[in-house]
Amino acid sequence: MGGPKAGLELDGRSLVAHAVDRVRNAGRRVMVVAAAGQDLGGVDAEALTDLWPDKGPLGGLATALSALRDELGSGVLGLVGVDMPCFSVALLDLLAGAMGSRSAAVPLSEGRLQPLHGVYHTRLLPHLAVALAEDRLSLVRTLESEGIDAVPEEAWRASCPLGDPFRNLNTQEDLQVFLEERRTSHA
Repeated sequence: MGGPKAGLELDGRSLVAHAVDRVRNAGRRVMVVAAAGQDLGGVDAEALTDLWPDKGPLGGLATALSALRDELGSGVLGLVGVDMPCFSVALLDLLAGAMGSRSAAVPLSEGRLQPLHGVYHTRLLPHLAVALAEDRLSLVRTLESEGIDAVPEEAWRASCPLGDPFRNLNTQEDLQVFLEERRTSHA
């Protein structure tokens, strides 16, 4: 793509700024996990340096959960990928309510877990640490082995008024298609 996808622009703002604003406007604390030295473009958020660089979403989640554990002892956080412009804070709230005593609550969509739009408890950290140490980097496989709460689509669909909350924009072309679809749907 020629650069980090968090820097793609949507409505004149980077995807990371778009995500931070949506979460903050919902009254939530915002933490952004980034590579060491990664420019977040002046986004006003708590920046965490990825403790497991090049380990993908699993490393980023472990970094955020570690920071939460170090600060509070334990707790729950909602995870969204910055490349998901239709993510839903209401869905994160619904997942948090559904989690119960499990270590995570993740939506199912078309029979597949969507872990980049989930809610995670710090008690998941030891399992993430083992997966990272063994270089098993599939977040889905790690979660499946831990007995998480998978929330079916009929339970969460109404909480997502902006469209497919799991749609991600990986390239400039993905962004252009998204913008064109949004333009024609509002015409």
